[in-house]
Amino acid sequence: MITSEHRRQKIQTDPRGKIKTGEKTERNLPRALDHWNIDAFPEIRALYGEEPKELMIVVPSDNIPDVFDDRFALYGSNSQAIRKCDGDTCLHRISENIGGKQYGVGEESECVCLTLGLFDTEDKELRKKACRYTMNLKAFVLEPTKGTIVSTLPYLFETGSKNSGSAVYDALTNLAGLTKLFFGTPKLAHLPMKLWVKMVAGKEDAKLKFPIWELTPPTSISSIVERLTKVGKALGWDEDLMTRISSSRQLTDGTPIPGDIIPKLVNEIKATTDRHKLVEIGNKILALKEQNGLTLEEADEVQSMVKTRWSYLGFDKKKEEAIDPNNPLGI
Repeated sequence: MITSEHRRQKIQTDPRGKIKTGEKTERNLPRALDHWNIDAFPEIRALYGEEPKELMIVVPSDNIPDVFDDRFALYGSNSQAIRKCDGDTCLHRISENIGGKQYGVGEESECVCLTLGLFDTEDKELRKKACRYTMNLKAFVLEPTKGTIVSTLPYLFETGSKNSGSAVYDALTNLAGLTKLFFGTPKLAHLPMKLWVKMVAGKEDAKLKFPIWELTPPTSISSIVERLTKVGKALGWDEDLMTRISSSRQLTDGTPIPGDIIPKLVNEIKATTDRHKLVEIGNKILALKEQNGLTLEEADEVQSMVKTRWSYLGFDKKKEEAIDPNNPLGI
């Protein structure tokens, strides 16, 4: 059996359609919207109104590839795949000639859109051969006041905007990295996030406006801890993970710090033989104390270790004051 770390979870989504920030006109032409097109989902309209600009969501997995997918591809008029690309390598599904260069069926090549400049060419016919970007996000929509899921099936969000795809991916990866730092494993599922639309002016024509998606995750570690504590108790997460969650703290400005910050500082002190590094650690301790990241007793204890290390390494006070006139260590 394939191990879990190499297995992708196939998550079924609502079959009624996709949630986009666009629609087709009466002439079947695409038109951008400044809100979510939720015409196919009356249960969302009942909660958020006809033209919501933001939705509260949760993703159904902690694994980003399970919930996020983006790709470049080109399809023919009959929806036959012509070419698929990951931004580096193209897979040519049919034989095609691009700008006088021939590619065979099943051939792999460097990304032709980049190497041949298909995105930027002024040749309209050649530009038609450029791949189109698509991003999909799978997510539950939440009831805005209670925070419960609207439907038992997640919805499929889709956009053709690479800027939107990058914004969503960056938000997910940042949250995954943050939660892994604190809890030892990425935690994305069960954390409410705001998915919203903003309109930006086009580069060539400022009168044209385009929708860009933004994904706003929880703003502080305390809100993450509170949410995951409730979820963990309900789902019976293992005791070690629950301990790591409950030991996390944050600074007064909302900046999160790991629950094991003191051992990390101690290890830094023990490992360094550089006076500059010791002064840097001393400044860090002062900053953490001022922002309530460390208690007074914790700060004094670690500060004392810095002073001891300073003396052990033979650094005299004059040299230290030359490095830092404010003498933050008080030696």
